[in-house]
Amino acid sequence: MVIFRLAPGEVAPWDGTYELVGEYGEHTGRLITLRNGERLPLVGAADDSELWFILLDEPTAVTDAA
Repeated sequence: MVIFRLAPGEVAPWDGTYELVGEYGEHTGRLITLRNGERLPLVGAADDSELWFILLDEPTAVTDAA
């Protein structure tokens, strides 16, 4: 399974629920539901570690292509 990492501020490529995760995939518990084309919120970490958003729902386009 491919996990797409999206940087804060990027445009959501699919409708779905995204979770903010730490540099190594550790869960933060912060979820946001967006539609395709909406921008992910800008966030920062106090300790300069990288944060990413991952899609929790499997996008239909990827499912159909498989």
